[in-house]
Amino acid sequence: MFKLLVAAKKEGKILSPSPDFDNEAVRYDHRFAAFGGLLTPPLAPYSQYKDVLGLTEEINAKDLYLIASRDFAQARQVLESVQQACDGDTDTKNLITVCKTNLIVSSVLAKDSQNRTLTFDFSLHPSFPIIKLS
Repeated sequence: MFKLLVAAKKEGKILSPSPDFDNEAVRYDHRFAAFGGLLTPPLAPYSQYKDVLGLTEEINAKDLYLIASRDFAQARQVLESVQQACDGDTDTKNLITVCKTNLIVSSVLAKDSQNRTLTFDFSLHPSFPIIKLS
């Protein structure tokens, strides 16, 4: 999802808040504070996130969409492998659907992203949206 969103941001398909009214470091710290007590994996500091973001932004958008489609395919395979152990868990099924749909969307964007707008559908999962093309 990260790579797809970075590519969409590079192409102006999603808006970023104005830096005058937003502090990304504060948002990052607030979102990940809940995981601060976990020993494994260790919490990545904001500076490390910015380093990864900077390296990711150097990749052109079409390649990022292609990489994102591979990541969605890999996530789908992992979820399908654990689905049997989950005994029909609705969350797992919904996440597989999100991965399948976003794999297709990111593949389409890798081939042709011009004149396409993105919308986010959170109806299947509250944290991982289905991305739709308009």
